[in-house]
Amino acid sequence: MSKYEETVLKLQELINQYPDIENSTFHHHEDWETISVMYDYPKAFAVQFGDEWCSKVKKMTIRPAKIKNMEWISEVFPNLISLNLSGSSKIKSLKGLEKLVHLKVLSLEKLSNWNDLSELKNISSLKSIRIEVNSKNIKIDLNELPESISELYIGQNKHEDYTYSDELDFTKFKYLNKLTIIAFQLGDGNSFRLPNTIKELSLYKNKSFTNTRMFSGLSEDCKIVIRSLHLSKMQMPKEFKNIKIIPTD
Repeated sequence: MSKYEETVLKLQELINQYPDIENSTFHHHEDWETISVMYDYPKAFAVQFGDEWCSKVKKMTIRPAKIKNMEWISEVFPNLISLNLSGSSKIKSLKGLEKLVHLKVLSLEKLSNWNDLSELKNISSLKSIRIEVNSKNIKIDLNELPESISELYIGQNKHEDYTYSDELDFTKFKYLNKLTIIAFQLGDGNSFRLPNTIKELSLYKNKSFTNTRMFSGLSEDCKIVIRSLHLSKMQMPKEFKNIKIIPTD
């Protein structure tokens, strides 16, 4: 048996044990802030790195995630720094991911059934979180997210009437420098607070703010992108050096 055939056979045995590997792509790039990298499918990655290929995986995308339990990921890929669960509708728990001591980036796309975001607090190494809501059953509570994050993305695919909690106070995140929110309903804005640490802010589709006072605490050089017909009609509280307002939803 050739080395190639041996590698493929071992890979198939691993896939039989953990089926989600077959629907995954991998990369060995170690910079968690770099996203523009090409991912390889399991066979190509395993052939490139040989028997130790699992330990070489730094970034991983599963599409879609079939297994409800995530504990196996830390056992097979202990050196992950970035994990993208593309199609998270079947996920019931993130238990086990806290064992990934190097994990900096976690992306949960099309989240619809799992409603215990407090599990994210157990992953103390996280710096960037992306949550894409696909159901009105998912409730976003900022108190359930780790305070150490520097990047946060919250979006919704459906349900224009989905409403976040009345008080969205992002000042609890002392290191937050990049925030993206895609949502129609965010309350009237009076309880919407932003920290002055933010360097990049993106707001899309908002139809609920009655004022723009929440922007007053941001530094003038903050990069702001607003895509909202509703917000485009309001005046900003001060002149920003780098702001783009797109008057459409």
